[in-house]
Formats: sequence, structure tokens, C-alpha cells
Amino acid sequence: MKSALMIGEASFLVSHLAGCFLSQENNVKTLDDLSSVSYTNILEFLPNSRFELGKQDVRKPLNVFADDISNFDCLGSPIQIQSDPVKKIETNVLGMSNVLQIAVEN
Repeated sequence: MKSALMIGEASFLVSHLAGCFLSQENNVKTLDDLSSVSYTNILEFLPNSRFELGKQDVRKPLNVFADDISNFDCLGSPIQIQSDPVKKIETNVLGMSNVLQIAVEN
């Protein structure tokens, strides 16, 4: 059984990928700070014992293990960036750096 880490899990795309991984009997851990989306895309997975929701800001160091890592926590909308440009750029740059660090460690 493989474990998948999906960052930015509450998005529409990631909710479908999580469903695919779970249907193949894999464990799925998701991380998101839920600042720009809601739980509605992932509610169906919460009762599944192989699904774990983690609330964390990707700008902070990550300490998780996974066989597969997917990072979808990249804010690209000009409207989102204008609301708090420093936070959005840090999320993209520091977040990716932290994701790459756990990939190296795993």
C-alpha cells in the first residue's frame, strides 16, 4: 500500500486525485491551510480511515513521509495575489522549497 501526500488538498482537482488514490487502496494525507477554499470538496473522504486531513501552512517546514508527493498549493490568480502579494509569493516559493525538502528526505 502506497502513501500519497497532496498539498492544497481542498481544491477541485486534488479532491478527484485523492478519490483515485483511495479507490486503489492507498493512504492519502492532505495538507492545506484552507485560506482560499473550503472543506466541501473533500467532505466525502473524511470518514475514510485511509484519508487524513492536515491543516498547515506550506510556508512552514513540513515533517511528513509519503511515497508520492503532489503540490497543488500554488496561487496564480492575479486577484488572489493582489489581496496579499507577500503571502502569496511566499506560499509559492517557500512552499515549493519545503515540498522539495521532504521529497529529498523521503
